[in-house]
Amino acid sequence: MLEAEWSYPIDIWNVGIMAWHLFEGKHVFRGMGPDGRYSTCAHLAEVISLLDPPPLDLLKRGE
Repeated sequence: MLEAEWSYPIDIWNVGIMAWHLFEGKHVFRGMGPDGRYSTCAHLAEVISLLDPPPLDLLKRGE
């Protein structure tokens, strides 16, 4: 989403998201905008609503 470089902690996060999907059979985040289509902004808003904003240094590394 942010197109920033990352390291191992994000890989652990991805394993957690995959485990959720396997056990619950649904996505944690849908990322659907008001028009019903995928939106990066809507996806990021869902993540922020659950986890708070990403660290400033990560945002600065993103595009």
